Amino acid sequence: MFNSYLNKESKPKDSYERYTDERYCTKKMVRADMGGLTLIDGIWKNVTAYRFNYYSAAKSLKNRGGKAFHFIITDAIGKKIDELTAILNDLEAKLSANESEDNAKRLSSDCVAYFATSHGHDGKQIASTIKLGAIAPGEKDLAGLSEYYQDLLHFLKLEKDDFEDFLDEAAASLGIEEGQLYRDSDKKNVFMRMSEAWEYEDGLDSSDIADYLDSLFAFLLNDPHSALLKGLTVLFYCDFVQPFKEKGELLSLLLAKMVLTRQFPNLGPYLPIEGFTKHDSEYLDLANSAIEDFDLSYPVYHFLSRLRARLASMEIKEVEKKETVAAPSPAPEPIPEEPVAEAKPIEPVEPKPVATPKPAVERIETLPTSEGQLAIVVPKNHLSEKELKDAARYIAMTHPNLRKTQANFYVAHCEIGCFYTIADYKKHAKCAYETARTSMDKLAEEGFYKKLQLKNKYVYTPIKQNS
Repeated sequence: MFNSYLNKESKPKDSYERYTDERYCTKKMVRADMGGLTLIDGIWKNVTAYRFNYYSAAKSLKNRGGKAFHFIITDAIGKKIDELTAILNDLEAKLSANESEDNAKRLSSDCVAYFATSHGHDGKQIASTIKLGAIAPGEKDLAGLSEYYQDLLHFLKLEKDDFEDFLDEAAASLGIEEGQLYRDSDKKNVFMRMSEAWEYEDGLDSSDIADYLDSLFAFLLNDPHSALLKGLTVLFYCDFVQPFKEKGELLSLLLAKMVLTRQFPNLGPYLPIEGFTKHDSEYLDLANSAIEDFDLSYPVYHFLSRLRARLASMEIKEVEKKETVAAPSPAPEPIPEEPVAEAKPIEPVEPKPVATPKPAVERIETLPTSEGQLAIVVPKNHLSEKELKDAARYIAMTHPNLRKTQANFYVAHCEIGCFYTIADYKKHAKCAYETARTSMDKLAEEGFYKKLQLKNKYVYTPIKQNS
């Protein structure tokens, strides 16, 4: 890997820097480079001391236990990131100037091939099959790959303004049933998931998924690092948390590419990042080191290195431009003189009405008894599963400001005289408290609930929508 520290000609300070600047090494990698020496604590202390000078917080992104992650960005690492960004900007400009169905299909097919190869299949053959639309792969580990190919081709049509809406739409496109997006079970029982027994491949507790996803979304929205670093961070973080019930790798890739399009609008969907989180011994060492040291640099810089290597074979064909001969312009016709219109008297401008402030939330001391009626009139006393889906779809279509999850909650919680809480929404949507609170307030703003204050908490009672 590197010249050993035992090489007397090498300078110790330079060696410490090399383990960061040339390749971002884990402690295990340093030990291997030292010929398998057992005691390298002194050397590792110097490596970490050098890194500490270039600490850069990953805002809001939390590790196990709640402490935030960080990056280490030395001058040499920053220069490498800038060089890769310049390459990507050139490819972005080239693709933008040569947009074509042929380029889109070829680049999407390459991404599919990388994914299939990382799962031990003949990537080129499977990609060719999917590209031709002949048959979808039947292997379980390739489920959803044909749909993923279509998502890459039509990436601009996917929702990109809201992370949760994007994931809902991406899940639907991959054939995941509504309400089955997030994982609700764990690989090990509660005793085996204690800190001492936890392993990276276990993922985090399903009950914590909503909080960690909120942490990820806040990081993506507020952190000042580039979309390139944040997009690749998505790959690692989703692999670490394992939030999705099925087809998690494909969903993580789509979310990462959604973030990458913020910096590379045309190139982002086609960046070949598939297979980067394959759980081989090298990646697991990097991932575990990231968890132990709270340092995203281990996996993310590894991804950057692999991406740069793949870009060398990325082919964007130039589109032939057809020259068009402009027709001779007709001679200008004389413009007839028009009589000058008489000035009209200026009408007084009516003052705009002043917006009235929102009414204060009504306080109540006790809850009235439920009447057992539904806010949505249906033929039966209770909605069937199909009727629930139809009602939610109708609400989403007629109220575009609402998310699907919000519409789904309302149709399942619309009994006149009942009072629902933020906790009810949190349990239904498997989301964090803040997401549940803003969602219930949004439903109240749209006129589906009346928001009331009961002592020290808010409750929401359905408002009848039709008769």
